[in-house]
Amino acid sequence: MTFLQLSMNLDDLINDSSTVVRMYERVLNDNFTVRMAETKSYTVDGRKSFRNPDDVARFMANEIGLKTAADEHAYALCLNNQNALVGLFEISHGGTGECSMSVRETCQKALLLNAAWIILSHNHPGGTCAPSPEDITATKRLEKGLNTIGIGILDHIIIPGNSDKHYSMKAHGDI
Repeated sequence: MTFLQLSMNLDDLINDSSTVVRMYERVLNDNFTVRMAETKSYTVDGRKSFRNPDDVARFMANEIGLKTAADEHAYALCLNNQNALVGLFEISHGGTGECSMSVRETCQKALLLNAAWIILSHNHPGGTCAPSPEDITATKRLEKGLNTIGIGILDHIIIPGNSDKHYSMKAHGDI
């Protein structure tokens, strides 16, 4: 794994189709925050693209670990126009029943990764598969913000804890 300061020019790294950029932000103290990017090659069944919500759910549950996470985590998967994964970042990390999603930070990171599309995904550690009203509201708020900068949301996948099930907001008409 390679860690880079985000202040560096990441264009060459982002445009390398064999690399996915995963961004991190670490607060070291009240006055200093380090932004880093980890590069790693991820594939989905040997491909760099997602065909359906099952692909996304399997990837997020197994590769990212949402299936077994004790706390709620929300992620954005950034895709290019061919639905190939070009970047991944954590939107938020909350307690066992909540996490907030910042529209501003999500838009900023999606633009840095040259995303054309985003798939949102988060877990419900308690095992509930269906979205809460807050999940739907937050997703629509993010969708509205991202649409203003030309980035669409393809889906929002919920991964319940310790289950092989998942919930696609798109498939269920929630977005």
